[in-house]
Amino acid sequence: MFQARARSGSKLTVVYDAEGKEIEAESREDEEQNVKLDETIDLLLAAGYFRARIKGLSAFDKIVGGMTWCITTCNFDGS
Repeated sequence: MFQARARSGSKLTVVYDAEGKEIEAESREDEEQNVKLDETIDLLLAAGYFRARIKGLSAFDKIVGGMTWCITTCNFDGS
């Protein structure tokens, strides 16, 4: 139907939707985003979340896993 084109500074990757169909998704990366990711991972490592070193994990998994680990480690009682 429509031909997807990546904008400058972005790339198209193939991902799967909830029904298992292939779709193209656009992702953008810039230098500041990479710097902030590195800083966040360094903070997680300093806090003791060593799974952030695993090369096979995506940035999303490292950050969300680290946030979950931090909340669990704090034993925060929301009541």
